[in-house]
Amino acid sequence: MGSHGGATAEGQREILDSFGITEEFCGCPIHSGMETVEMGHLENGDTVYFDKYAAESDAVIIVGRIKAHTAFRGPYESGLVKMIAIGLGKQKGADSLHQKGFSVFAERLPAYAKVIMERCNIVMGVGIIENAFDETCRVEFVNGEDILSEEPKLLEYAKSRMPQIFIPESDLLLVREIGKNFSGCGMDPNVTGTFGSPCCSGGHQKQRTVVLDIHEKSHGNFIGLGEADVTTMRAYDKLDTNAAYMNMLTSTILKVGKVPMVMETDRMAIQAALKTLTGVDPDHVRVVYIKNTLALGTIMVSEALLEEVAASPNLELVGGGAPFRFDEEGNLLDLA
Repeated sequence: MGSHGGATAEGQREILDSFGITEEFCGCPIHSGMETVEMGHLENGDTVYFDKYAAESDAVIIVGRIKAHTAFRGPYESGLVKMIAIGLGKQKGADSLHQKGFSVFAERLPAYAKVIMERCNIVMGVGIIENAFDETCRVEFVNGEDILSEEPKLLEYAKSRMPQIFIPESDLLLVREIGKNFSGCGMDPNVTGTFGSPCCSGGHQKQRTVVLDIHEKSHGNFIGLGEADVTTMRAYDKLDTNAAYMNMLTSTILKVGKVPMVMETDRMAIQAALKTLTGVDPDHVRVVYIKNTLALGTIMVSEALLEEVAASPNLELVGGGAPFRFDEEGNLLDLA
């Protein structure tokens, strides 16, 4: 898990538990630790680290979700190679790998993994690919010696199945919830355009972004909130700086954890974002509202976007217009 879970063995076990990955369910011991061993060095002398339990094993099977990364582009992004180098590198390995920045990550990531693979018996990789509806659509078993040659092809397939907002631009993007359970960046910037790294671009373009909440399975990790312009007090009350800051210190990207304007309620957060739009007709504001970046099957849009929806072959209008619904505390009820 690299630096996730606050970079502690207890925190990483807690994350596993929250997903139902327990010793009772798996029928075997789970060893969670942050101790690493040195596996060698890169050509420039940087030390390569690897999880102590894995290094002492007779054989290692790498299991990982293959998908586009949120901070760089290359033949290997989020996937098996990253799991070898960063996931099993634990915090120490992840920190070592990130120190040169994301501009050279595409070269450093496979180089780091190669050092490990030359010294560790990685017998197989299990690549999991999901479709645009957060459903597993392909599971690929790859021999250990074929991971480096096969993963780039699996990454291209995964990118072809990525979710997206089929409206390229709006004035306001409203996001119901973010969290590490949805994306390493809380909300996948490949979808929302909220990149923390200058090494990536794309996604939905907008003038303002509002985040209403942080999912409980994120365990207080608020990575991604820094890319919003406005948030709510209920989201702010969930912030765990230790969980987020360790991630930020390791990745070297700090702005993803900055705190945006905090408003008391959802209604006030939306109003604040609307108030600060510039060059926009207040009677025709283009608003896109999504639940999270893994739940894009149904979204909501304002009336100003209806013509664009009708013209898109990828979108279907399934409901008529209606005002947002708020409870007595001013919190949004739609897409809850």
